[in-house]
This record gives sequence, structure tokens and C-alpha cells, in this order.
Amino acid sequence: MKNLSLILLSLLGIHCGNSSVSTQGASCTGSSAVIGIYDGVFVSLCGCAEGAGVSSQPGTPLTCTINSGSSVIFQNIQSTLKHQIQFSNNSLGASQLFDPQSPTQNSWGTTFPMAGTFSFIDTFTPGMTGQIIAL
Repeated sequence: MKNLSLILLSLLGIHCGNSSVSTQGASCTGSSAVIGIYDGVFVSLCGCAEGAGVSSQPGTPLTCTINSGSSVIFQNIQSTLKHQIQFSNNSLGASQLFDPQSPTQNSWGTTFPMAGTFSFIDTFTPGMTGQIIAL
């Protein structure tokens, strides 16, 4: 499945490496990670210790490991569905509504100031889950 995700990213023109890259409006640097939101799946685009192209599966959350103090940016990528990210830790807040009819609302980020595991869901798509592990 990782190879399929990498092919998908390549077809979309998204390339992540060790240097700062642009992922359709979101910049990935050493202190941030970018998670792509597609219809029914989260995909790590860059900045997660697990590597680029790792995706969630039904019943299996996406895991993105970062250093504490880093930010994670959620980027809506060619999705035709509405999405909203909600963390189980309410102090992190929730994203704005990602609406395919409103292209100006296509990314949202939050910073993880302390170590811990932070679970999240897409409130509009049951089964789309993930976790951020801040070291």
C-alpha cells in the first residue's frame, strides 16, 4: 500500500524530501509535518518520522511521529467530501471545515508543544483516524 500511496503522490505532483518543499500551499520544513486529506484516507506527505506516502487504512489510524514543539499541517488534497479534524485532546482545537466548494479553506495546522500521543478523527468521515506522537 505504501507503493500505491507514493505513486498517487507522484501523479499529483507532490514530492517530499529532506529539504523544505511545497505541498500544494503548505510548506514542510524541519519543524513541521504535512498530512494530506483525501477522500477516505489520510496520507503523510512529509515531515513524519514514518516517511512520506504512509496512509491510513480502514480500521488502522495514520501515525505521524514528530518532535515536540513541531507543527502538523492538514492539507485538503483533491477531496470531493467535507472534512473536519477533531483531536481527542480538546486543547488542540478542531480545524475549520474543509469544504471542496470553498477552495480558500484547504489547510489548517496546530503545534504540539509537549510530548504525548494525540489522537484525531475526521468528524465527517467515520473510520478516518490518526495519531500524532510528539517525542
